[in-house]
Amino acid sequence: MEHVALDRFVKMTDLGVFGRTRLELREGLCSTRDFIVCLGGSQTYGRELEAPFSTQLGAATGMSVANFGVRNAGWDAFVKDPAVLEAASSARVCLLQIVGAQNTSNRFYRVHPRRNDRLVAPSTVLAALYNEVDFSEFSFTRHMLGALYAISAERFETVVEELRQAWVARVRALLREIEAPVLLYWLADRPLSDQPWDLLRDPMSRDPLFVTRSMVQAISHLADGFVEVTPPVGSARRRRPLISLRDSSVPGEDLDEAAHSAAAEALLPAIEVMLDNKKARREGEPLNTGDGAALRVSR
Repeated sequence: MEHVALDRFVKMTDLGVFGRTRLELREGLCSTRDFIVCLGGSQTYGRELEAPFSTQLGAATGMSVANFGVRNAGWDAFVKDPAVLEAASSARVCLLQIVGAQNTSNRFYRVHPRRNDRLVAPSTVLAALYNEVDFSEFSFTRHMLGALYAISAERFETVVEELRQAWVARVRALLREIEAPVLLYWLADRPLSDQPWDLLRDPMSRDPLFVTRSMVQAISHLADGFVEVTPPVGSARRRRPLISLRDSSVPGEDLDEAAHSAAAEALLPAIEVMLDNKKARREGEPLNTGDGAALRVSR
């Protein structure tokens, strides 16, 4: 069964033997044998791109590559979808994009279980911390967070710390649910670092929002590998217009075609190593640890 596509290049399908999902995925599975799954947010989804990196990886590997990118996704979208988790666990390799911390439910607010950029409700804790704010004015997480930061940068640090703790806990839960080898990847126009988030240009528009190298290091041992993809500055960002209420109320920026090609080129060697290692496990051969993909082949 095909769904109505939201973008001109998107063909969403049901997940076959894995059931149905209510997530608005970029692309479903066309085969249930020897496939790769890409889980991620807007950058994986590749809005308005005819050949995002997932398509390029399919051509390079000769395998079916399912793009389970969800626009503005946090971890909640995947953790709470049994069909997507089963499909990811059945893949030869699952690629997992590092997404921002703003769209994960936490003790300060809840997000929509599928459209994670949607604010469901603030908690009494957040209402007490910002008692001068009328939270009924906000429908989207990034809009609310920008307003809170503008009101009090000092109080906002408490919010950021909570979001980071919730992010680490949720991605740990997700990694434990996926039975396939997992390749974590950072896909952004800046290097992964512990630099203060608010020192970036237009900090509230940057993705993955609030994520630091220390956070990734805290969960990376649960994955089988990690690749950092940082496309060249100046060619990697496309302005994302607000076209409907399906989008975050704060326009962001997407990676362009050249950035997706760079991502495919960076990810391919690590994927090939992981595929070889899985074959070696079955045949009892020595494992290939690679030479630059930061791969770990045991959990």
